[in-house]
Amino acid sequence: MNFALMGNRQRNKWMFGKGALRKAGVSADQARILRKRPNKLSNGMRFGDQIKRCSIVKKIIFSANSVSLDQAHAGGGCLLPSSYPWPKDGKGGNLLHLLTIPVSWINESMDGWVSIFTPFDMDDPYLHWEELTADGDNHSVVIFHDNDGMERNEYSGLTSQAKQVNLSVVDEDDSDRNFESKIYGIAAWLQDKEVIVGHECLFAVNGDDFDVVFDDEPGIFSDGVVYVFLKDEFQIKGRPSDQGIITFQFT
Repeated sequence: MNFALMGNRQRNKWMFGKGALRKAGVSADQARILRKRPNKLSNGMRFGDQIKRCSIVKKIIFSANSVSLDQAHAGGGCLLPSSYPWPKDGKGGNLLHLLTIPVSWINESMDGWVSIFTPFDMDDPYLHWEELTADGDNHSVVIFHDNDGMERNEYSGLTSQAKQVNLSVVDEDDSDRNFESKIYGIAAWLQDKEVIVGHECLFAVNGDDFDVVFDDEPGIFSDGVVYVFLKDEFQIKGRPSDQGIITFQFT
């Protein structure tokens, strides 16, 4: 999705269309804040500037509460058709499921869910830090799907329970130094900005948030940020399908 080529009305509709924020669990008050602010923006501004003027942050909140796999969650497994192959790393090992959220959190006019997966080697628990780059040997996967398949978790090296994840839309200033888990209006890069041709970074997760999920192996992404890149126009592709990768930057 190239925001630079959109008109203001199209951009606002893409980010703030009617109805799905409430379906995603956003309160009525928060939804009203998010929908009203775009109408006050002036013409001729860049998309990033609009978000700064909106002072809206769409935070991804992790919880220690256990949930079923048909809800937004981190850890555990996910719901995929039995016929769809579990994603694998370059050596043929199964990837670790990190997070599943509805894509309506990104754009409320969209249907479907995304699940993100990472390589993780129990014998070398920091190897993936070096592999998850925009230009490296990156075997992470983001699957776009309906979240209505079988309960599956085919990574055997590390067990975890699915933990609740919520969206919280807050009326506060955002910035490119805000490294909280959030849907991107303003990107916050720990290091240099990463670019992947044909993809856009649409949300990110503060690595420390995963510690509430993987308490048997804390620090999987400590002191860093996981960036989630989705393919341009992924929302019109078939489901399930591989529609992105993740990268990781750390201090």
